Amino acid sequence: MASPAVRVLIIDDEPMVRGTFVAFMRHWGYVTREAENGRIGLEIFQQEPFDLVLTDLDMPVMGGLAVLAYLHEHAPDTPVVIISGAGQLDDAVQTVKLGAWDYLMKPVSSMAILESTIERCLEKARLIKENKRYQNYLEEEVEKKTEALRQNNMALRAEVADRKRKEEEVLLMNKHLEEVADASGELFAYQTVPELMCGVLESLRYLLKGGA
Repeated sequence: MASPAVRVLIIDDEPMVRGTFVAFMRHWGYVTREAENGRIGLEIFQQEPFDLVLTDLDMPVMGGLAVLAYLHEHAPDTPVVIISGAGQLDDAVQTVKLGAWDYLMKPVSSMAILESTIERCLEKARLIKENKRYQNYLEEEVEKKTEALRQNNMALRAEVADRKRKEEEVLLMNKHLEEVADASGELFAYQTVPELMCGVLESLRYLLKGGA
């Protein structure tokens, strides 16, 4: 089964820049959507799934920093690559602190650099996703093992209680058998039938009262 195509959202107010990026990304096999400012870009992002967002910093209506802040809060696992013409080191540092995965300056000197940056970000996102799946798997396994141990402990406690109850029943039965044996032995001491009958009745009364 073929893997689904990577979906990239391109947010830039310059039509020529967007057109260039779209042409190359489609050649690389990516599915692209375009937006001319941050507000439209976020509206599209909220309606469709994307694997990566490519955004400019300085745009009308809503700039790249606002886009970055929103995505960092609501979709932190989505790679965001900043492409800006400002060329200031402070801008790059600030965007990385706000959650950008990478920063490129306009004009991009080589599309190979852009392609490499996107592939690196997508690979990092894939590893993060796999790690989370593995962590979830481990948590589920621990939960299953814990529940199995709990069930085993309950079964063991029930078995111990049942054995104790049976031991008490055996002890009580032995006690009654001893009482019956004692009572039966006393019957042989009687010499006459009336005495024997009285002894039998007395023994029955004794046994019915539990040996009291």
